[in-house]
Amino acid sequence: MIDIALPRDVEESVHGLERVYLYRLADLQAIVARNLEGRAGEVERAKTLARDKAEEFCAWEGSLEGDCEMSFKHSCRPVLVSRGAEEALG
Repeated sequence: MIDIALPRDVEESVHGLERVYLYRLADLQAIVARNLEGRAGEVERAKTLARDKAEEFCAWEGSLEGDCEMSFKHSCRPVLVSRGAEEALG
């Protein structure tokens, strides 16, 4: 049961019943605070992962031989094309 009313509508004694859980506003606020804290850590992990993968991609792109670039113009998938061919295709 969730009782967010002030004053409370649900008797505290219901918490003692089998398989009945009583949550008050303060309980919910604590749960939200823990979830937000956990999410903040995940945001930092995601930023680090994105930065690492971007650096990895840039290193890979820099290792390509010839005058190539990524083109997303004509496909959902990246396709390597020479700059001259891309200019000819417009």
